[in-house]
Amino acid sequence: MSSLFIFIGIGVFFFVALSLWNRSQRKQGREEQKEVGTADSECCGLHEVCEKKASKSVSRRNEADYFDDEELDRHRNKSSLDYSEEEVEEFREIFYSLLDSEKFKWIKSLHNRRIAVPDSLKGEIIEIINNLPKRNAQA
Repeated sequence: MSSLFIFIGIGVFFFVALSLWNRSQRKQGREEQKEVGTADSECCGLHEVCEKKASKSVSRRNEADYFDDEELDRHRNKSSLDYSEEEVEEFREIFYSLLDSEKFKWIKSLHNRRIAVPDSLKGEIIEIINNLPKRNAQA
């Protein structure tokens, strides 16, 4: 009979502990959603690699950094679908000439300058940035 009470006690203990842990995880999830919700207005279109810290640091200044790519300014306000193959190759050449630590900053700079990354290049950029060490993406 006493082993039944011990078993029930252990079950109640685990139920209470699991409930408290679950509640704290849900509360933490709601806080993260609030943070993500504020970053949407600063979105560059590359959601998979968007880093909150880098996003805040670049958008706070609200000025564009140039990476020897002033010629891309002619694409300001152009749709990401409207690029020719030569123009896509121009973006690709600049992207690959950057240091790894500059790649994410370049994407944010294009966003601040209202230059859309060509759709045909986004997948390639996302794959490369996702494979960079974390410290480079947040630099």
